[in-house]
Parts: sequence; C-alpha cells; structure tokens
Amino acid sequence: MNHFTKFLMSIVLVGLLAVSLAAFPGVVSAQGLSDPETPPGPTGEPVPPLQNDRPGWRHAALEKMFAREQEWLVGQKERLDKQDEVNARVNEMIAKAREHGLDPAPLEAALAQFNTSIENARQEHLKARAVLTIHAGFNDQGKVIQVQEAKETVRTAGEALRSARQIMVEAGKDLFRALREFRQNNLPVRPSPGI
Repeated sequence: MNHFTKFLMSIVLVGLLAVSLAAFPGVVSAQGLSDPETPPGPTGEPVPPLQNDRPGWRHAALEKMFAREQEWLVGQKERLDKQDEVNARVNEMIAKAREHGLDPAPLEAALAQFNTSIENARQEHLKARAVLTIHAGFNDQGKVIQVQEAKETVRTAGEALRSARQIMVEAGKDLFRALREFRQNNLPVRPSPGI
C-alpha cells in the first residue's frame, strides 16, 4: 500500500468514527453520573451550570489576569532597559552627522523628546510594579483572597501597563520618523542614470 492509499484510508476511518459518535452520543458520555450539587432539569437529568454560576470562576479569571500582568511587567522592564541601547545608537548617529558637517539639531531634539517620553513610560511602569508588588486582594501565591480589591489591583496595574506601552510605542514612532526625515533631508542626491 502506498502512502496516498494509507492517507485516504485514514480519512475514511476518521469519517466513520465521526459519524458513529454523532449517531450514538450516549455511548461516549458517562451516563448515570451526576453531580450532587447540580439540580435536576425538567426531565430529571442534571443540568450543567452556566459558567457564571460556577463558584470561583471570578477568582480564576482574576488570578489569570494577575499572572499575565506580572509577565507583562517583566517583559516591559526588558523593553525599557533596551531603550538605553536605542539612546546610545542615536547618539552615535548624531556624532557621525557632526563628523560629516551636518547639523544634528533635529536628531538631538527628537532624542530629547524620546528620552522624556521613555521616562514617562518608566513612571507608569513603576506604578504598575508598585500595584502588583502590593497585590491587594491576592495572597503571596497569587490567589484571590478579596474579590473587590483584586479587581482594583488588576484594573489599576493594567491601566498603568497599557499607558506605559502606549507611551513607548508613540515615542519609538516619533523617533523613527525624525531619523527618517533627517536621512531624507541629508542624503546626497544621486543622479539617475541617463537614457
């Protein structure tokens, strides 16, 4: 049997399995098992609870958001640390522009604005870090102990992290735009080859 034939046979088998499961759903489900906390429905069979009715679903959602924000905080710290490298590279470009007799004032202004924006982003990042470090509403293992405080912690930290991210994105775009404009304004014009 070649590979194509084996492939077709496996597709047929999967199709037959799907049809048999659809035709006999009771064979697959665990009949007779019922949750003692689940009330019976109108036919006497247990009715599964809605997700919002399950106890602890809010806790799990808040704990997941808290963990994600802690991961986001670490990643954001790494990206903020890399901004020093960007600063150094742009300073090198400014020095090279001076060596070639170009006026780097637009680059210097853009870099100063970038550094101011990054400092604002760092302040927002520090707010988020403080909120997540205090972890009001959560215990030391990240489990919810007080729902309202946990909600506020997640909301406040999320807002600060999003704000820092937005500031960093805008600062990067503005600096990149200034670098592009500087290059366009200062690159020597090369004559196009004549026909």
